[in-house]
Amino acid sequence: METFYKVVKVDLTSCFVIGKAAVQYKVGEYVKPPEWLPPNHQVLFVFLHLKEAHDFITRVGGNLHTYECQVTNTLALPHYLDCESLSLGSIHCSVFGDFPTGTVAVQQVRLIKEID
Repeated sequence: METFYKVVKVDLTSCFVIGKAAVQYKVGEYVKPPEWLPPNHQVLFVFLHLKEAHDFITRVGGNLHTYECQVTNTLALPHYLDCESLSLGSIHCSVFGDFPTGTVAVQQVRLIKEID
């Protein structure tokens, strides 16, 4: 099985999305995105390579951690959504922003171990 990399906060939650759209990741257990999202946005994001995950953390700063992970079903990247509206439970496309280099959309994520 191919290895991917997930960047999370120290409490194993999503980096940017909070509120209704936040995801609580778990070590050893697959998690899915919120079911209220439209089907084409029911995705989670991981990085293909460790270097890309570390580059992302360097760019955004903060107390973020990288985990080796396994995933199910890689999917096409959806339109970039506004994180603030997602946290409130609504969906609005962002007029700016691209996904970081190496971002992969997937159906489920299982954290394996933290990478130092």
